[in-house]
Amino acid sequence: MRRDQDGTFTATVDVVTEALEYWFEAGDDSTARSPFMIRVVRRPEVVEATRPVDGENLLKKDPECQ
Repeated sequence: MRRDQDGTFTATVDVVTEALEYWFEAGDDSTARSPFMIRVVRRPEVVEATRPVDGENLLKKDPECQ
């Protein structure tokens, strides 16, 4: 963890491959009894895409096809 000049603390986790539980501690206080959770989910991906094509209008716009 790093403290910036403005007093903000930051930490970076480069790779998260499974659920991660975290909490904060400062002095004699802690949030460990109610930890926070980062859940990992699969990245969305496009499986299929369709687009209707109006062939008649397409041919009218292309001078090589007339």
